[in-house]
Amino acid sequence: MTYEIELKLRFDPAQADILAAAIGARAQAVRQSRLNNTYYDTPDGRLSAAGCALRIRQKGPNSWEQTLKTRGQSLGGLQQRREWNWPLQRNALDFGLLNSPEVQEHWPVSVDTSALVPLFSTGFQRHAWIWEMGSSKAEVVMDRGVVRAGDLTTPLCEVELELLEGDAEVLWWMASSLCSSVPLWLSDISKAERGFRLVGLGKRWQPSLSALLGPKAEQDMQKHGFGSPLALAESFRFMKRALEDSLWEQQFADAGLALEYILAFFTLATANPANVSSLPRVALMQPLLTLSCACAVAAASPGNEQARRNAEQQIHELRSQAALAQQLLALAEWMWQQAVAAAPATVIAVEQMLERMRPEIRRLGENAWLDGPQNLVFLALLAPWLDDSLHGPARDAREQFAAQLLQTGLRQAGMPLNDAQQHQQALMERHQRLVAAVENLLASDSFSDT
Repeated sequence: MTYEIELKLRFDPAQADILAAAIGARAQAVRQSRLNNTYYDTPDGRLSAAGCALRIRQKGPNSWEQTLKTRGQSLGGLQQRREWNWPLQRNALDFGLLNSPEVQEHWPVSVDTSALVPLFSTGFQRHAWIWEMGSSKAEVVMDRGVVRAGDLTTPLCEVELELLEGDAEVLWWMASSLCSSVPLWLSDISKAERGFRLVGLGKRWQPSLSALLGPKAEQDMQKHGFGSPLALAESFRFMKRALEDSLWEQQFADAGLALEYILAFFTLATANPANVSSLPRVALMQPLLTLSCACAVAAASPGNEQARRNAEQQIHELRSQAALAQQLLALAEWMWQQAVAAAPATVIAVEQMLERMRPEIRRLGENAWLDGPQNLVFLALLAPWLDDSLHGPARDAREQFAAQLLQTGLRQAGMPLNDAQQHQQALMERHQRLVAAVENLLASDSFSDT
């Protein structure tokens, strides 16, 4: 088993040659190859639901590799996850490898390996370089191709920087250097997730905890340790995913969500006075406000071709702005630095708690996977009853918070807007409130957007 540490970025396919030249001027080209991958899961996507991806990659005429990746964590935009790679003699899953004790420790308890079937494939051309900076070394790969499920396809165009040796901070410097040549946008949506979306098994990400519970819950989170920096990282992750969906997947409704999440992120970040002086300012709000207005009109008027073209034009203009992509990278690096600084006190303590609770959690079923800060919500629900080290006022406060969280989640889940017209009206009203809130914020003296 190895730990993969990488930074993934998306770019306009029309600028691939410019980006390749920029990388080649800084790094040593090592290979070009055609890679074909087949992804496996149960027909209902149980492996994906547990945050795992299983694939067979054809590396040559008679060369294959079986890879398993489990749920990891994303700090800022730097992703880390467990990975197993095994050479194969033929193009077929080796179930014995999956049944090894080491793998089974992290394998979802509800997934029967005999139920695994091929669901989708990816095929792409890969260009690879080795980039050395001082004592650090990274592999840079550019992938261009398609994700395919039956007759459905979606384009694939991304660059990844994977740390081979040294300090992970060098990945941020490398990305920023390349971004001066081509706009590079942080990506949190993997090749596997795009495939699962094609077959209708992709899980839509959920709103942040603060969006569900409101300001009082934010105060409770900060008071009882669920705020900085992990809640901040979670808020940033949701904002980043909404932005990626709106800029690259043409999910028009997500443009407004991205704006909501960047507002929530800066609200959480500036709640800690220590962050105010060091927090990078990102001039995304005004462009996102313009984009969200155009996308809201397109989403509310599916048959309006002019509205759709206008939204697409706004998307193209926004993602072509290298300065904004650079600012988002700087903000992500700041997020990563906050997480690293907090690791001795916060992240390690949480990881230790998760490890203590893991046997009991696994007994509860496949939804109890706790790798990564995004699952602190689940931890909040279970910690009061499973962690014996909590007692007295701390336990009472945690139980009260968990109960409030559970009640709110159930209440939200029990109030679907089934009527299409009512849903459209609610969406537009929500968007109008959002626009008003952003305009007030931009006009205020308390927040500078540049």
